[in-house]
Amino acid sequence: MYALSNSSRGNPSRAGRGHGRASSSSSGRQRTSEGAHVGGRGHARPSRSRSRSRVINQPANMPQEPALSEMTEDDVLLHGLNYVGFCPKRQSNVKNRELLINRFKAHFGPVPAAVVDLQLELVEGFDQSCSFNHLMMTLHWFKCYQTEHCMSGIWKYGEEFCRNKVIEVANNIRSLFNDKIVIDPTQFDPDEVHWLSVDTVNYITQEFRGTPSTDWYDPKSKSSGVKYEFALPIRHGFCVWKRGPFKPGKNHDKTIFCGAKNKDTPKDQWDRSALYFQLPKEKKAIADMIVHMKAWLIRSLSKGTAKTKQ
Repeated sequence: MYALSNSSRGNPSRAGRGHGRASSSSSGRQRTSEGAHVGGRGHARPSRSRSRSRVINQPANMPQEPALSEMTEDDVLLHGLNYVGFCPKRQSNVKNRELLINRFKAHFGPVPAAVVDLQLELVEGFDQSCSFNHLMMTLHWFKCYQTEHCMSGIWKYGEEFCRNKVIEVANNIRSLFNDKIVIDPTQFDPDEVHWLSVDTVNYITQEFRGTPSTDWYDPKSKSSGVKYEFALPIRHGFCVWKRGPFKPGKNHDKTIFCGAKNKDTPKDQWDRSALYFQLPKEKKAIADMIVHMKAWLIRSLSKGTAKTKQ
């Protein structure tokens, strides 16, 4: 607690109700909102919170960020971790690079090398409209799925800016899917029979209060979520198929693969955009046991040969 000086004793305007320098009258201004300060006479003037956030996020010994198209894997790792609290000094104390990469993945999802490739694609498609800071904020939202208030505290922007910017960057990333995630028959050897490994992934979401339904229930996480179908080549290291979102409580993996609404949907009514119809004749996709067992059970029940076990 500040002690009152002799000159302030008996002077309420300077003492500020006995709190010394903590007085609002002595400060000469008060904060009204995130966007402005108000002076002693009530006149608003622009806030310098944006510049302050850069000072907070960039320590004195922090190297300047290179241009988005010139960043290396080490640059992405260094500056990305700095945004989420791992300053250069803390990073230099870690001798195990794998630990740094695991920390990066825990906050942003992909490894730094994948982020470098993504940056080059965004620069090529959208010039310099996407900054590294905004890209990291979007990837952090993808991975950690925090509310706007939490994002505002970490990234030093207002809630509205965070919301609009992550939607903008997310749409830019999504626009790359049609060119990058495709099934190209020329990428496979002619004698390959089993082309793909296919499975679905459930993603936890906030509750869908606008359209509440048990169809959004995700039995894996016991929460609300959405389901996507992915397929990867068995002998190649890239994704060639993404489809969704689907309601996890309504759509089974088998029906998604075939494009059926449910197990009773006739084949002539299956969605022709499903993965089942994208595979050439005599080519196959490998799925986990539940998809095969589901298909076997449907066929067996229709023939009356299935036996249930308690």
